[in-house]
Amino acid sequence: MPKTKHIATAPDGTIFKRTSQSRTYSHMVIGQRSEERAFLLAHSKRAQVRDGENWDYRQSEANGGGVYGEYANHPAGSWQHNSYERNLAMAKEFIAANPDRQAYIDGQHAERVAAVEATNFNQWFDLGWASREDLAQKNASSHRNNAHWAKVLVVEAKIV
Repeated sequence: MPKTKHIATAPDGTIFKRTSQSRTYSHMVIGQRSEERAFLLAHSKRAQVRDGENWDYRQSEANGGGVYGEYANHPAGSWQHNSYERNLAMAKEFIAANPDRQAYIDGQHAERVAAVEATNFNQWFDLGWASREDLAQKNASSHRNNAHWAKVLVVEAKIV
């Protein structure tokens, strides 16, 4: 059975393509990410707490704790011993590069904000293809209820 090629075009001219051997698509759902939501996540207290917990874990590992601490007594050359030695070295390297917990948290926060600032929020993303308009509207509705998406549209698909 020959494959059917479908295309859909976003308002900015971006062309989305899909091929199918057994289905015909009449509509496509597209979306643009929410800049507001991205900044909210970049500034979230939860992310900063996680960064602090990550630093604490590396500090613990550098002092011989962490997940691989129990393998410290295995004979040299065993995979457990090698994992422990490798993780201990990586943790000490991490702490040497990030000796101050709060400075690490602030640096991670700045990286998240810079990543959001560098994002193109005008880009359209494929959120799904549908064989009927009512199914496309249902899909679009579920994405509209998600704060991750600033704009969600249903566009017509054509067979080429």
